Amino acid sequence: MEWAFTFDGIESPIFLTATDGVVVRMNRAARDLARGTYASILGHRIGTLNSGEIWRALDDLVQAVISTRESCSARAMEEERHWDITGSVYAAGGEDRVIIVLSDITRIVTLQESVRRGEQMAAMGELVAGVAHEVRNPLFGMSATLDVYQPLVDHNDDSQEMFSALRIWINRLNQLMEDLLQYGKAWHVDLREGRLSEVIEQALSQSKPFAEKARVVVRSECGSDLVMLMDPNRLAHAVQNVIVNAIQHSNEGAEIHISARRGDAPSAIECVVRDSGPGFSPPDIPRLFQPFFTKRRGGTGLGLSIVQRVVDEHGGTVTAENGTGGGAVVRMRFPEFKPAENARG
Repeated sequence: MEWAFTFDGIESPIFLTATDGVVVRMNRAARDLARGTYASILGHRIGTLNSGEIWRALDDLVQAVISTRESCSARAMEEERHWDITGSVYAAGGEDRVIIVLSDITRIVTLQESVRRGEQMAAMGELVAGVAHEVRNPLFGMSATLDVYQPLVDHNDDSQEMFSALRIWINRLNQLMEDLLQYGKAWHVDLREGRLSEVIEQALSQSKPFAEKARVVVRSECGSDLVMLMDPNRLAHAVQNVIVNAIQHSNEGAEIHISARRGDAPSAIECVVRDSGPGFSPPDIPRLFQPFFTKRRGGTGLGLSIVQRVVDEHGGTVTAENGTGGGAVVRMRFPEFKPAENARG
């Protein structure tokens, strides 16, 4: 009984199988992973316990261990959780057994991806920031020349149309330079305790002119008790980028909903922006946060890249998906800040 309690107390899922992959023992964590009971799992081949990549990997691992009679390892993903799997063969009562141990490495993989993105963004940021600084001076000269030259030209419809077109293109280039400079900012944030609802209010205020121009309604539903460590201005800029992106893909009269609440994961809060537009093209979803990727005419392709960078700075994650009822959904998750209670005494 003591051995059974010890076995069940191990947090990592552990399966013991026969050489044909049939499960002969498992601990509580393994039963939870398989979503079954001891009786429903015992005597069944491990690869048939459930559907998904991880169960195929477990079945293949058993066969690899038996055929090589050496320890083998594999990696698999199940419902956004990354697993490191190891298998070894041992003799029990004259019969070979395979012991399989699964380790949840989701947090490690997430951190590795964040660091890798940070290194790539830092290198690209230095490049684009340098380019932006060099281009801004000629743009300023072009704009100043237009200001001087326009009054000297006859004020007919053709000339005014030409000057208007030139200013539109210069403004677009200036916006691109601003985005490049924002993207290339150094990774230095001043994190302090703050309420997510206040940041969202700031982002809504900054997005209001865009919503009014597009005749789109933005509604919010945010809890006032969601506290996290943040750089308020940086985070508000990221949330504004998501809202403006939703506005740009919404039709006149459409509604955009932004909500903030505690997430399903412990000590996590999430901010979700939903629109009623056409949604994301499924093949494009893996590339949405890549720099310069855009399908919108006139877009710079840096808005969502800046969002991901800022969210990374705050120790969070951002994902994009299509809503079940249509439209696009951008979900930002952050660790909740819970200050330690003052010690009594």
